[in-house]
Amino acid sequence: MKLSELVEDLTAALEDNGDREVLIAQQPSWPLAATVVQVYDPAYDAEPTMSDEDAEALWIATAEVSRYDRSPYAPRVAWSEQF
Repeated sequence: MKLSELVEDLTAALEDNGDREVLIAQQPSWPLAATVVQVYDPAYDAEPTMSDEDAEALWIATAEVSRYDRSPYAPRVAWSEQF
């Protein structure tokens, strides 16, 4: 996914209800949920310590969902193109 596509999707979600928590769904075969910790843009790092290819990407760092009131599993439908 390109940054412009992500921003478009997030903007639509923001206009719908901007007060929602953002979670990441990962590994579709055993779907887990993660929380967004921060966004890292190597373009603003004076000396990024990674390959040139990785330095061209925008990185979203995540952590496991650890709240007791939320399931650690992501919904499988998150990978579906039909929502």
